[in-house]
Amino acid sequence: MAEENTPPGPPPLPRATYRLQFRKEFGFDDATALVPYLSSLGISHLYASPFLAARPGSSHGYDIIDHNRFNPEVGDAVAFERMVAALHAHRMGLILDFVPNHMGIGSSDNPWWLDVLEWGQSSPYAGFFDINWSPTVEHLRGKVLLPLLGDHYGNVLERGELVLRFDRDNGSFSVWYFEHRFPIAVRDYPRILRAVQAETEGAGKALAPLVAGFARLTAKPRGARQAAMLRREADALRYGLAALAKSDGDIAAAIDRVVDRLDGTPGDPASFRDLHALLERQAYHIAYWRVASNDINYRRFFDINDLAGLAIENPELFEISHRLIFQLIAEGKLQGIRLDHIDGLYDPLEYCRRLQDRAAYLVPPREATAAGQGQQPRHPIYLLVEKILAPHEHLRAEWPVDGTTGYEFMNLVNGVFIDQSAMEPLTEIYERFLGRPSDFPEMVIAAKRQILRNNLSSELNVLTDMVYRIARQSLTTRDFTRQGVRDALTELIAHFPVYRTYVTGDGVDGRDRHYLNWAMTQARRDSSADDLSIFDFVAALIATDLKREPGRPYRRADVIHAAMKFQQLTGPVMAKAFEDTALYRFNRFISLNEVGGEPERFGVSPSAFHYLNADRLKNHPFSMLATATHDHKRGEDVRARLNVLSEMPEAWGRAVRRWHRLNRLKVRDVDGRPAPGRNDEYLFYQALVGVWPFAERDMADLPDRVVAYMIKAVREAKARTNWTAPKVDYEEALENFVRAALDQERSGTFLADFAAFHHGIA
Repeated sequence: MAEENTPPGPPPLPRATYRLQFRKEFGFDDATALVPYLSSLGISHLYASPFLAARPGSSHGYDIIDHNRFNPEVGDAVAFERMVAALHAHRMGLILDFVPNHMGIGSSDNPWWLDVLEWGQSSPYAGFFDINWSPTVEHLRGKVLLPLLGDHYGNVLERGELVLRFDRDNGSFSVWYFEHRFPIAVRDYPRILRAVQAETEGAGKALAPLVAGFARLTAKPRGARQAAMLRREADALRYGLAALAKSDGDIAAAIDRVVDRLDGTPGDPASFRDLHALLERQAYHIAYWRVASNDINYRRFFDINDLAGLAIENPELFEISHRLIFQLIAEGKLQGIRLDHIDGLYDPLEYCRRLQDRAAYLVPPREATAAGQGQQPRHPIYLLVEKILAPHEHLRAEWPVDGTTGYEFMNLVNGVFIDQSAMEPLTEIYERFLGRPSDFPEMVIAAKRQILRNNLSSELNVLTDMVYRIARQSLTTRDFTRQGVRDALTELIAHFPVYRTYVTGDGVDGRDRHYLNWAMTQARRDSSADDLSIFDFVAALIATDLKREPGRPYRRADVIHAAMKFQQLTGPVMAKAFEDTALYRFNRFISLNEVGGEPERFGVSPSAFHYLNADRLKNHPFSMLATATHDHKRGEDVRARLNVLSEMPEAWGRAVRRWHRLNRLKVRDVDGRPAPGRNDEYLFYQALVGVWPFAERDMADLPDRVVAYMIKAVREAKARTNWTAPKVDYEEALENFVRAALDQERSGTFLADFAAFHHGIA
């Protein structure tokens, strides 16, 4: 029990939070200076962006490289202590945005990843990353695909951009591609050092023990203990090589000559054969970045190649990656956790349970008993999940969490300010302007197919191979082809009504079976397959029903694993297709086009608003209530302006038709089609309503801002251009249109008309 004169600690449950984005330009000491001000606002908890060690220069902190130290660009342990002391002095707590799903890779700063590249499957960290070491592509078996090159491998190699270097400080060899480091396996050191021995007479005898020592390390270790001993021996040998190179100038010069020769000579393709052979022997396969969409064999964060998925379900990884977090909880310095991308985890429920179970032993007694808001915590640690819920979906009651990060509340509040009666007139105005009907659900399905075909094709390939191998385990399903399995999975995922289900080895509950059955029914309806029974097989597999079918020889572990991996794919596909594609294609009323939103539905009635608030109060009273997040598409002010359009649809429709006539000569022809297209032009007018400056002096930078937004929007839509293969002609036409429309000399009539219309909104 705390002493009587000990000041009360920070409350375990928040009253109000304030999110701060930590980065190089804003660190712990900057936050410390703001604490008194935040306290005066009534803030009870500082809501911190990720501040654990991330890639150098990271502006967001989600590309974490070490879970167990603070980001040195943000501050050290002493600066963190100062911030915590200031928080506690004002009886404020700390909530951390934590990233358990992935790590930043590539470059040269993630020691775990570099160890995997050097030692392959023998690395003790190999099981920490979600890597498929047995893909169907033969040249990738036992290797990690690294799609980091800016051009085809052969072109990069023969230009001399892959450079072998010797590090004299630690005695290691690595190939470098600009900032990316590819360690050379120690089993290849003897080859390089024998070439060094041949370069100079004195090197033969001096290097002989090291050559013999490195040669002994070629055997694959059996178990973690042997792997640790091999690594220790390798480090000792490298230290010996570094010491020798520093003390013997002839040997150092001979190493440099051998390295230079291996690096080859641009213009002489034959000179790169040895370097190519060396790279081919490694546990990685370096490739052009464009091959990632089809061949990558590690799970990514969505389709970002330099963010690799973690197998956080690995008990060893769970303990190691949470060591600092658990320490901060035990010391009373961390009162809450916001879990990033919870749906990316193998088993979200099990992860949350393990986190709360560990916290139960760590939370100081004062934090566990003094709620401070007249309500006791329901769980050992305040825990929020970043989870996007479908309109008909609820946060699982069995999850030991306090709620979500507030996407659904953000959309709920926004909906109250939208006139529901405007749906039909605004739909008619939009479709008349486009000259075609619009169907948002079909748009999402089409976008999912596109994402699976392009952005996440590799992930679908991995899952397809997994399911195909299971089909081959039974005589009754072995005739299903690999392509048939892939097509069935594509359609099932394309029609999936939620981000993911939560099937486990224990089976499937009624909610998830409903989602699976609905998706299967829709997929069968739209499929052109001759044999629709493949959908029954795939659905039974995803529901784990196959593991208990009598007389079927399906291996239980394989069935469960495939079902779990299926769930890790549906979420990213939904996110990329819904949030990052369809929300930029369906421009009927963009105030509704938000993360977690329902763009095909108009508004929320006051009674529904109050009902849903009461339901949240009952089930998750400390769920976060946000009207804006760092992930939103548009701020509250932009949405508020746009919402006024729902109260004046007829005036809006007349204005858009008028503006289109005024700007028609600014539209160009690209590939036989108008540029910008009608859909993008309609988006432009709405975006302008949202960001129109209050004062004339703020007009100067408006064209640059709107151009940047419009280019981003059309690339996200992936219709006339995209991020991976930008269509320069279309983007130039769009930019010219925007700049011309916002040029007073060229568009004085339009700008005057728009300003008058906008005055009524303001």
